[in-house]
Amino acid sequence: MGQLNGNDFSFLSDKTAIEYAEQVSSQRKGTTLNKRFSESSSEIVEMLEAMLEFNHQFRVSAKELLKHKIFDDIRVERLERGA
Repeated sequence: MGQLNGNDFSFLSDKTAIEYAEQVSSQRKGTTLNKRFSESSSEIVEMLEAMLEFNHQFRVSAKELLKHKIFDDIRVERLERGA
């Protein structure tokens, strides 16, 4: 959410795709997940932001997400594979 920058578009090569992404970004200016979900926990919002990262090169993986501190209370490390 929010406005995107040059790094967010770095993986795009098609001019039409870049123009579309810039247009969508400008329409979302000022919108943040913290504002939209102000009553949610900051950890949940943090995870959502990581999952919704526009540029796939910067987006968090499922494996990385599962290491988030929000899962600490339910994590059973001995049952995890390749952790």
